[in-house]
Amino acid sequence: MPVAYTTARTLLAPYVDNGVAATDTTRIDQRIDEAQRRLVDHYNFLSRREESARTALVWQNGGTTGTPATGNLIVDNLDATKNMILSLWREENNQLDLATNLETKAYSYLERNLTNEIERERRTTFESLALQNQNTFGGLTGRIGLETLVQYRLPETRIKSFINQAYQQAIDQHNFVSRREDKSRTPLTFTAISVNTDSFNSLLPVEVVRLLTLSLMVTDAGSDGSGLKSQAFELIDRNVTTLVEQTRRDTAG
Repeated sequence: MPVAYTTARTLLAPYVDNGVAATDTTRIDQRIDEAQRRLVDHYNFLSRREESARTALVWQNGGTTGTPATGNLIVDNLDATKNMILSLWREENNQLDLATNLETKAYSYLERNLTNEIERERRTTFESLALQNQNTFGGLTGRIGLETLVQYRLPETRIKSFINQAYQQAIDQHNFVSRREDKSRTPLTFTAISVNTDSFNSLLPVEVVRLLTLSLMVTDAGSDGSGLKSQAFELIDRNVTTLVEQTRRDTAG
């Protein structure tokens, strides 16, 4: 829930400075303003790092979304704001080690909350996509998103990019095996897909695209994805060989 500025002002007043009266709104507002400015910058940094689709926050003079009487804190995190205010007081009094520790604590509150919120948003998105046909772009995106959410925490757009790369790899390998088994077979053509309801080519089992996608994600994270790629290529080989043999039997019969 958004934190009303008037509520924040009352709750944060005791942390602004020694001896500052709760009625000294000018001094309190100055502290909240600077604390919010730093938190806004860090929020936007974290949001970019997590590849969030969230709109960047914009700092406004005073650290409030409107006037103090009617606005909310821009970064609606009281714990983070409190610790940043305490850090500012230590910084002002040349207690730099204490100031740094408090600043780090403020950022940790912000990071914990933001990453949890982004993860919940992504889970909701993936759960919705996974309800679609698993042979569709959206359905596979949802399935892979839920499978890898905790370990890789990738956004929908990144997963879709990996799926398109995997789809192209699958088609290239399918065509390679087809030429090897029967040069007369018509090769598949790759076209990047972008619509959630788009289906993959029926000659390619969706499990192939899934395995290749996971292989790319694992490799991108610095691990060895060759095992997953080998499984996918084995499926392609087996599938194409079966199709060729079936075609030859049908022709001979």
